[in-house]
Amino acid sequence: MSSTLMSNGTLLVDDGLRRDAGDFVESAQDRTVVGLSATLSDGSVVALPASLATFVSQVLRGLTHGPVSVTAIPTELTSTSAAELLAVSRPTLMKWVKEGTLSSRMVGSHHRFDTREVMARAQARRAAREEAFADLRALEEALDD
Repeated sequence: MSSTLMSNGTLLVDDGLRRDAGDFVESAQDRTVVGLSATLSDGSVVALPASLATFVSQVLRGLTHGPVSVTAIPTELTSTSAAELLAVSRPTLMKWVKEGTLSSRMVGSHHRFDTREVMARAQARRAAREEAFADLRALEEALDD
């Protein structure tokens, strides 16, 4: 049961650790992990913040299903990355820039997008889709009655 940190930052996990992750997930079942702690070599215990406990739990759950990739989010995104996060084509993204509904800055001849703005727009689009779906279901139920 081991892991190996590669020079590119990739952490390789063997089958033993993957099984351990599966055991943890199975013991947690449907309950939400709200806290984790780490016991250090001197015996002291350090509690992880709730947000970090949730993150670790998500990584462990992911490991049980296959490879997991963890990457820090940059402060700026390329147009390709922004379009991917927004689930739109790059031409649609650039149309929004031209219309002024999404801001960008130029780096040479390339557009860069503020990650926070892109993430907020992605969340707003997700919420709008969920609301539209709920409205559609309500309409369907009303028509069935």
